[in-house]
Amino acid sequence: MALTRIGLGGLALTLACAPAAVHRPDPSHATPTHVTRVEHDWLRSAVPAEGVTIAATLWDASLVASALAESRDAGARRAWTKRYLERTAFTVVIELEDRQPVFDPAPLLAPDGWTFGLALNKGDHADSSDVLAPSDVDLLLVDRFPTGSGDYHHRVSMAVFFEGTLHDAAQHTDTVALVVKPQISEPEHGRGMLGAQWAQRGARLQWRVVPRGAPESSPVDH
Repeated sequence: MALTRIGLGGLALTLACAPAAVHRPDPSHATPTHVTRVEHDWLRSAVPAEGVTIAATLWDASLVASALAESRDAGARRAWTKRYLERTAFTVVIELEDRQPVFDPAPLLAPDGWTFGLALNKGDHADSSDVLAPSDVDLLLVDRFPTGSGDYHHRVSMAVFFEGTLHDAAQHTDTVALVVKPQISEPEHGRGMLGAQWAQRGARLQWRVVPRGAPESSPVDH
């Protein structure tokens, strides 16, 4: 895809397999570090269909602390804590390569073009009935990039929230999986442009999590 990532895009997508240690939902309990370094720990990505890339960041207090490291604005700290740490929060960036006229991306440029779910401690074998629905999905931005064909590549950024904090979830589960599905009509006959498996099961972006200070002796994967 001829897109140049911004923000999350400069990060390597080959990720360490050690469990991510979840801080209490208060940035004062996390040591700030370089924001791109801590993003690396909380970023996952998938390529569920031709020309589609999904990158999601799971928010921990270490991310908030690093983002606010040079800010002395107490109001900003409270606002970020409320937005990203009082619930389980993800930033999701979806890149759609230009495939016109074979595939029209227009239905996928808004939150209602997607279904998100949260699977706890279920790994890759969660049944759809076990996946929790989000409490809120906010559209952050839609970027488009012209192509030689006269059409565009698109980048869609959203914030996805689920009830309950990540810290609480880490007390009761060893995996957190964000399930992402496109809401697009598949043809009655023939092969769909995004693939039937993705539409049915969703792309799963998985994090292995432990409460900060807990033992990390169990086997890990994602």
